Amino acid sequence: MKARLFARGLLVSFVLSGLVSCGGGAGGLAGGGIGGTGMSQGPVTGFGSVFVNGIEFATERAEIEVEGQTSGITQANLGVGMVVRVEWEKDASGKFTAKRIKYSDDVQGPVAGISPATTGTGGTFTVLGQTIKVDALTVFSGIAGFAGLQPSQIVEVSGLRDANGDIRATRVEVKTGTAGEVELKGVVSNLNNSPGTFTIGVTTTVNYSSVPGGLPSDVREGTCVEVKGTATDNVITATSIESDDSCSLGGAKNGEEVEIEGFVTGLPGGTFNVNGVAVSVASMLDSGYENGIKADLDNNVRVEVEGKITNGVLIAQKVKFKLGGDDGASGGGSGGGDGGGIVFDEIKGQVTSVTSSDTLSISDGARTVTITVNNDTLFEDGIRRDLGNITKVDPLKIKFYITGQTSIAIKVERDD
Repeated sequence: MKARLFARGLLVSFVLSGLVSCGGGAGGLAGGGIGGTGMSQGPVTGFGSVFVNGIEFATERAEIEVEGQTSGITQANLGVGMVVRVEWEKDASGKFTAKRIKYSDDVQGPVAGISPATTGTGGTFTVLGQTIKVDALTVFSGIAGFAGLQPSQIVEVSGLRDANGDIRATRVEVKTGTAGEVELKGVVSNLNNSPGTFTIGVTTTVNYSSVPGGLPSDVREGTCVEVKGTATDNVITATSIESDDSCSLGGAKNGEEVEIEGFVTGLPGGTFNVNGVAVSVASMLDSGYENGIKADLDNNVRVEVEGKITNGVLIAQKVKFKLGGDDGASGGGSGGGDGGGIVFDEIKGQVTSVTSSDTLSISDGARTVTITVNNDTLFEDGIRRDLGNITKVDPLKIKFYITGQTSIAIKVERDD
């Protein structure tokens, strides 16, 4: 069952996204011919421009904000796997240009509770009481991978929260130095004005009694905040608290186009949430579901949703079931088809040729495989989406799948 679901999730994420591999596409936000503005939120998958949710965003005119800073911040301050919010405009030719890109991490602090997965790749660890789940597509910076994590290392984590409140890490970056100021982003719950505490997630308590000026007036139950301070175990003594609209698509206007990736939460109900955004599929046609059906929607299913905002609710026009939280399971529910004969593989070796901006050949000495990349392929180690900085003899590791006669890259990284 898991293998079938994984295959189906990948079929959506990569085969169908091949329609937009050059920045265009058929229907949805990627359709050309009609200009407009909108927002997208999801992990960065590659550079050249910036690629998010299978769409290429030109950045020459973008204001880029990283952790509240804009001065001196450029595209170079972004990294693959960072979950960003992109405010964009689209011209009549279908070209997307980012007006503003915002990134803020989910948590920064010391590593604890490291637990490798019993099967598959990755595992879990905790930071400030927040459970972090790692899978095969998690990007690591500063260490080679999950096995390199050590207790008390300071890490910055970006990811997508699931229905359990856990963070499914899309990027884990090891920071230099020792534990000092910690950071945590999330939604306020259990707000108690006396003695001055609230919780984020399941187990982390924030004590704000020493914050200069007290709790900001715009912070209340359900507000997304960024907390900075010091930590002892799972208690943060806050030195600053600010509201932060990056938990959801704050600021999206009525009628604005929106695309968001995340895990379904809040079912059963008339609407559900994806990464903090309320979603309604009540008026969506059955043809709007890609690689699944409405019955496949369930908590902890990973999806990408496109539609328009109406009174704060994303009225879905398309739901695409995507890869889930580990090597063996997709976000695609339990029905809606099978893997279509897809075979998964990995090759480590040297590049023998780069035949176009979308294909390369790689040999491990025993075989040579021609690989196709697209906008949903995850590119690590500075590899550009157009393969312009890849040469013959570069050592790479490529995870890929085979559909028909085509091998399509899931993840491309340098093999050190």
